[in-house]
Amino acid sequence: MPRFLPVTSYVSLPKKVDEISNIVTPPFDDLHLALRQERASKSINNFVRFESSRELPGEKFDDDLDVRAKNTLDNFLKEKIISIVDSTYYLLEIVCDGKTVTGFMGMLELNTPNKPDIFEFTDDAIVNDRLQQLESLQIQTAPITIGYRTDEQSAEIIDDTIARIRKNKPIYEFEYPAGSSNTIWKVPRNEAIEPLLSKKKMTLLDGTGRYLAAVKHSNKIKKENKNISQFDSTNFIFAWMIDIEHSQFSFKARHWSLKSGIAPGIDGQNLLIKLEDFFEIERYKFLKPGSKDAELINLLDEIEYVGKLNHTYGLYVGDKAYYAMYLKNAESYERLSNVKKSRRWKRLDYCVLNSIVFDGILGIGWNKPENLEKFSMSISPQRAVSLVDEGFADATFLVNDPLPEHIIEIAESGETISSKCIYLTPKPLVGPILARIAPNTLVEDNLFSSSGKNKLKK
Repeated sequence: MPRFLPVTSYVSLPKKVDEISNIVTPPFDDLHLALRQERASKSINNFVRFESSRELPGEKFDDDLDVRAKNTLDNFLKEKIISIVDSTYYLLEIVCDGKTVTGFMGMLELNTPNKPDIFEFTDDAIVNDRLQQLESLQIQTAPITIGYRTDEQSAEIIDDTIARIRKNKPIYEFEYPAGSSNTIWKVPRNEAIEPLLSKKKMTLLDGTGRYLAAVKHSNKIKKENKNISQFDSTNFIFAWMIDIEHSQFSFKARHWSLKSGIAPGIDGQNLLIKLEDFFEIERYKFLKPGSKDAELINLLDEIEYVGKLNHTYGLYVGDKAYYAMYLKNAESYERLSNVKKSRRWKRLDYCVLNSIVFDGILGIGWNKPENLEKFSMSISPQRAVSLVDEGFADATFLVNDPLPEHIIEIAESGETISSKCIYLTPKPLVGPILARIAPNTLVEDNLFSSSGKNKLKK
């Protein structure tokens, strides 16, 4: 089973602690153009400048983008925006939408026989981009999120440990985004964290691209140096460990917008006719100017309510109306013998939509990474709808949020869905804590376990 050890980290040191909300950024996987621009405008030292795959708005950049990221890191060190800290664990608590998720941050061992279960596949381009950033910066800019299962005895001890640590003064306490609070404590040296969190049954909840890039990087380093220490930092990945059973995390749906011109000959009305073979369709007409937003709320409420009993979706094709789509025969779909997947996999709203509509009607094999580029995926339903109005998409499909236990079940069964289907919330930000991952930088073994307070009962 993987071990979970302390992290040698860079910690952000803005001149005023309350300024940290101006320099952090969401994980690069989740940055869209407007958010990228908003973060870049907050501060010249915003961590969005670590992003290696895209130029920033208004930027004229002649060198490779990973060179910009490396130059930014060098400047952060020179200006003392970040400073290196000795090995330790951290406790991260995020409160978002009235829900609290708390877990420990440290270094999770890679390449062990018992790896985390993974529920999503991702294409090589994403993995290689994360690998390029990792090799250029020799840091991991944010932790992946790991959900673990534990017994009641260990869970009680972990809760007691968290309660003790929360009595201390946090090193950070800030709000970002609006309404979401982030609090980080440095774990005292007398707390034994590793015995509680190592060797657990785990599921990778977020950061598949970063995880696979770290594995690829580790294998490359081992090939170059066969005598490398098992505690070399390249054999580990920075992770936020949360309890699957007791954490209030959730997955948000990404809504799918079919890019303009991808399906020649299929306009909004043709698509509706084809969909009627599989779905009951109800029209939500815009009754008066300005009713579009209100009708969207009504539609989302409807598909959420009915979606508890049947596969239900929203559709927008730009004709002054929304449509609710109700699958006609869910039972027969779930029994399809030509779909070689489990009943749980077939019951996911995404899998139904992709199998029947994208693959069956549009002829787009959604499980091929290159075909995912034919869609725009948006967390915001308003943004997804606007893509049709702006001419970037011919149709937008609105999807209900999946239940976390269904995603975990799929992961534990060894099946996968696209990495762009869903979005974990909450998730750690880029910037507060960065992990040092470089050859010959060692992860300390059992730093706190010998003198820690936590003792498992026998």
